[in-house]
Amino acid sequence: MVAKWLLASLGTVGALCFALMMVPQVVLNARRCSTEGLSLGLVLPWHAAGVIFAGGELAAKSPSLFSILSFTAMAFFCGTCEVQRFVYQKSMADQLSFCKHLALVSGGSLLVASASGAVVTGFYFITAAATPQAAHVISEIVPSTLLAVGFLPEFHEFWSTKSIEGYSFGVTVFDIVGSAANCAVYFATESPSQAIASSAPFLTIIIMHVLLVCLAIFIVCFHSVPGGRPEQEADPNPALRTISRSAIRPTSSYCAADHASEDTESTEDA
Repeated sequence: MVAKWLLASLGTVGALCFALMMVPQVVLNARRCSTEGLSLGLVLPWHAAGVIFAGGELAAKSPSLFSILSFTAMAFFCGTCEVQRFVYQKSMADQLSFCKHLALVSGGSLLVASASGAVVTGFYFITAAATPQAAHVISEIVPSTLLAVGFLPEFHEFWSTKSIEGYSFGVTVFDIVGSAANCAVYFATESPSQAIASSAPFLTIIIMHVLLVCLAIFIVCFHSVPGGRPEQEADPNPALRTISRSAIRPTSSYCAADHASEDTESTEDA
């Protein structure tokens, strides 16, 4: 029999890691004023998986609070990345101050979170009214499938650009640790067959992250592009690009200043 304090500790670690999982990516996006390198095809399925799992788990006979909190936090920060994707478009980002960036991202994240909460409620009622077999498909199989499918666009992003720039591997670290902790809770409290079914989303996450890391290592070792992404290397005149960009961007822009410093660095490297 596993001690209750150990189960509580594992559950807390799992919940905290999932709560913090997307924070490194959100911070990286904000520092770069860009979501380039992070595939929207990864974020959207993860967001959907989070709200579906949370709604289905709420309808379970013995809902796991830790799992619900974990996936709710994941869905929230996925929503933040989606808002950043919109706010950090070049046509908008280069004309906004830091305060406006923060206000737009914060406000947009709250709106997306509200919409996600409504979807969670809807899936709660759908799962509660479904048969046990259908409820299992909704709350376990569908989220697991979405989590696995979400990695594929990021695999394509890495491979097509031959670059891992723009993706924060802090996401991977938090995700694997949190998933392992949540799996440990299930395997310590349920029979092996039940534990495998309950922890299916977390096991899927661990496997796909291992594959993602292997691909990243392969690209860095054999296919990395000097100076970052391919379009930077292909620039025939970085000095002219720097002058023209600084001329059209307002100096008060938060992202314009950041981009200008990046341009200066790339010019020096050239």
